[in-house]
Amino acid sequence: MPDLDAVGNLISLNSEPGFIYNILLYIMFFLNMIAFFMQSDKQLVTTLMLGLTLAMLAIAKLNVIEPTNLAMLIINAGIFTIPFIVAGMSKSKASKPITVISGVIGGFYFFMYWFFLQNV
Repeated sequence: MPDLDAVGNLISLNSEPGFIYNILLYIMFFLNMIAFFMQSDKQLVTTLMLGLTLAMLAIAKLNVIEPTNLAMLIINAGIFTIPFIVAGMSKSKASKPITVISGVIGGFYFFMYWFFLQNV
């Protein structure tokens, strides 16, 4: 059975990779979650892409992969690019600004993470 203190430490704002990174991850998670539920029933691809982005954000938040691993670069690139792709594909006009904002924040997060944490 998982220890609730350990889970609480993993999802806290002061956990790895750092306070600013965690704030950005939470903002992107909630924006993508809102856009996820705004997608039409007929647009399965955009819904699945946003679900993939939510999974990538969870992996990044839980710090499952080492920051210097190539897989983490790919995950961060997905966090950055997939919301822009969804903004172009989505028929839901209300979700487009949300996904663009999430993509811009994801780009800032990607380059900040790459420059400061993946710099070896």
